Amino acid sequence: MGLPMHNDRVFKTGDTIRTGAGAELIRLPGDVTVYLEAHTELTLLNSHTLPAEVRLTKGRVVAAVRKSNTGDVKFVVNTRIGNIEVTGTVFAVDERGGEVTVQVLNGVVRVTVQINHQRDFTAVRSGESLAPGAGRMRAISVSERHQLEEIERQITASISRYGIQLIDDSTAGGDVPEPTLSAAAASPSHDRRQQNQKSAHSETETQGRTQTNLIALVREQRRRKDWAAAIQTYQEVLTASTDPSERAVACSALGQIQLLHQNNPSGVLHYFNQYLAQYPSGPLSPDVAFGRIRALRRLRRFAEEKKALKRFIAQYPEAVQTPLARERLQEAE
Repeated sequence: MGLPMHNDRVFKTGDTIRTGAGAELIRLPGDVTVYLEAHTELTLLNSHTLPAEVRLTKGRVVAAVRKSNTGDVKFVVNTRIGNIEVTGTVFAVDERGGEVTVQVLNGVVRVTVQINHQRDFTAVRSGESLAPGAGRMRAISVSERHQLEEIERQITASISRYGIQLIDDSTAGGDVPEPTLSAAAASPSHDRRQQNQKSAHSETETQGRTQTNLIALVREQRRRKDWAAAIQTYQEVLTASTDPSERAVACSALGQIQLLHQNNPSGVLHYFNQYLAQYPSGPLSPDVAFGRIRALRRLRRFAEEKKALKRFIAQYPEAVQTPLARERLQEAE
């Protein structure tokens, strides 16, 4: 289930949107969807024609923009230090703590900064983070990438809820929950052939594998939806990595795959309980805790689900899933 999208609210150029404790999604021309995190202020400078343009005054936004076939700029984020121009990507802009930061999950964005009355252009590519004011460029961390991928999944699920396609499969960087095949549509012999082919491919990949290329490998496996291989690689990360952030991401990802792609709620609980025990205050804790609630519901452990919902609302009052948790708790009462 995705976040609520306020289609009943009509925004116009000049409107300022302020979020309180919860997040909000808005839809702009050119297949542009903007996710406003809690305590964010955004003004619509142009909300009717291309390129759509907004001004970020404070807080953080994550935007998903369908790639332009013409290469034209489709979306512009105006900040106090300059503009971020986009043709098609998933990226975040953060205006907190006195510094503006741009992070790119997919694609390329162009950052324009005015320095001594001259315009300076910087391209920020997939996997990079830029603090334009300080001139610092670095690679986004594994945990930052995972957080952006999770928000992309939230956006995609919300768009799908309203029957709108957000991103082409060829450009999507996160995992979208796949529809379950009906018995008539699924062919056991075809599935076995696919499984055998994937297993053979995975065995080849395993040869010569080193710890340093595990994360890159698992991204490729997720891109081609080879979930069995991705599970194996994430388990290898848990065993081989000495980096707590990588181990945390692997543990969370294993639970998410079990939840979204393997229909294995018991497996979800195994990995999510492990994550919450080892990283109770980790950056992915709200997502993991809410995924655990979904698994309890699938297992029909409703009394435990109700307790977990109350604990989630109390512990994460500003999480993006909290409105959904409140709705579900009302249904369970």
